[in-house]
Amino acid sequence: MEEKIEKNEEIKQIRDKIFNKPDLVINRVPKNTLLRFKELASNDEFSQDYGFALKFLMDFYLGIIPSGIEHLETQIDSLQQQMNELKNTEDTSKDIKLANGRIITNR
Repeated sequence: MEEKIEKNEEIKQIRDKIFNKPDLVINRVPKNTLLRFKELASNDEFSQDYGFALKFLMDFYLGIIPSGIEHLETQIDSLQQQMNELKNTEDTSKDIKLANGRIITNR
């Protein structure tokens, strides 16, 4: 009798582990977004593990978005400034006159 109670308790614990696991249900996901997420999760890296794919996206979001895009804007402005400086620099190269009278232009 005691074995039966222990066995029933063990079965109940196993059943609770299986059926009472934490689930995540997300509703109202746009179809295109859901398809892209499933495509990402089916990647070899995730092997259709939606939880791990979601963790990857959250890590990416928390790593990039909270810091803002100010640093990217600063870099873009710096590159734009460098490009403008390169465009505006005068060509300081001089023509070379050879002994035979031919002129080579450095441009």
